[in-house]
Amino acid sequence: MADAFTNLKEADHVSVATRRRDGTQVWTPVWFAIVEERLFFRTLQESGKIKRIRRWPEVELAPCTAEGEITGPTATGFARVLEPEDPLIPAADSELQKRYGAARDEMTRSYGHVGFQYVLIQPGPLPA
Repeated sequence: MADAFTNLKEADHVSVATRRRDGTQVWTPVWFAIVEERLFFRTLQESGKIKRIRRWPEVELAPCTAEGEITGPTATGFARVLEPEDPLIPAADSELQKRYGAARDEMTRSYGHVGFQYVLIQPGPLPA
């Protein structure tokens, strides 16, 4: 699905909708990078997003403001929490650093002791 995330490429933030056990969506703004038509973001290891994605990997995405206000159309994708040794992480990490630089460095300094987890989102519905 070429260019599935085209509407997201120019955004500074993307809001990711994950689902609670009861199916209720939780929209959360994140910093992100797109590498080879795959979207990546990094979050705290113990975050609710990680728990919800592991339970229900289908997500929705939309460009948004830093505060999470949706500013464009949504796209559907399926998410996978990456293991720390995943070979996709270095490219994702490099692109995230290019996009967010000093602000990302500060977040890493502030929360690095907690640990981060990378998430991959691929376009389209969840494969059967």
